[in-house]
Amino acid sequence: MILARSLRADTQHAELPLADPQLPTGWLVAPDDVAATSRALAEAVSDKEARTQRSTRAAQFIREQYSWASTADAFAALYDEVSVESKRSMRSQPALPSSPRPERPTIGVA
Repeated sequence: MILARSLRADTQHAELPLADPQLPTGWLVAPDDVAATSRALAEAVSDKEARTQRSTRAAQFIREQYSWASTADAFAALYDEVSVESKRSMRSQPALPSSPRPERPTIGVA
């Protein structure tokens, strides 16, 4: 999408973040639906205006959602979330009993 090329994806991966479904960025078809894939490919090949519009929207979506700044922000938020959960989890765990340190053998010089 970043290359301003619309793509064909399957509905099995519909959990992927997509732009507004009313303004598609490509063609979405069921993975095993040969007829739907044929129709989508035929439309993509024959309708230059749809291809151009979807490609432009796809590139815009990628620039907005996957810029270095937004990716860094997402990683920082994830790190903060994991860090807070880790600290919370550590506080709720009982302390481990401390065990005495084994004594080191002394080496004498004769």
